[in-house]
Amino acid sequence: MKPAVGQLYGDRYRLQLRIAIGGMGEVWQAEDELILRQVAIKILKEEYLSDPAFLERFRTEARSAALVEHEGIANIYDYGEDTGSAYLVMELVPGPAESPQVVVTVVVEDGGGIGQNGTGNQIAAPIAKAVMKAALNR
Repeated sequence: MKPAVGQLYGDRYRLQLRIAIGGMGEVWQAEDELILRQVAIKILKEEYLSDPAFLERFRTEARSAALVEHEGIANIYDYGEDTGSAYLVMELVPGPAESPQVVVTVVVEDGGGIGQNGTGNQIAAPIAKAVMKAALNR
């Protein structure tokens, strides 16, 4: 099923606004109608649903991401598979709908990172934690 405004996923997540389209699928803002909060829902493209290996990769992404807890990384709330769809529900992080891709290079010569107040380290810390968690769970 192709995502559209008003569609319901998992009998509780109602799509409101498409945020982004990527290689694997689409990300939408949705309302969790059960507990009345705004969430982001990543919906796998239909073309990948018939590929068991790709579907397992999406499941693994959900499991791995759910293990990472850091204030700089959106929390994973749910994962589901309905007839004709697979989706990952996560914390909705406010920001511009079409943010440019950000590439960060962190230079840690003096321990301060890039920018004032160690901005580079604030960005790098959650990434490092996610990478370490992924390596430990392989």
